[in-house]
Amino acid sequence: MINEIRIGIFNVAGEFFALDDHCPHACASLSYGIVDGDVVRCRIHHWRFCVRNGFYLDEEKPRFNVETYPVRIVDEQVQVEI
Repeated sequence: MINEIRIGIFNVAGEFFALDDHCPHACASLSYGIVDGDVVRCRIHHWRFCVRNGFYLDEEKPRFNVETYPVRIVDEQVQVEI
């Protein structure tokens, strides 16, 4: 949680990404989903999202994209900008 926003942090081959940690369909936690490369799949209904840009990948429906946040690493600490 950062400023009351639930954030999911994803490590893809050493590169970190942060996005809203909820599926827009059923509000399930994406960080508890199934990760395959830079794609996370919601564990409930299996909607797929790109962790790099938050795009919903199953259909071209931008209203289902999830918010992403800039990430930086400082002294081995992951920092997320809200």
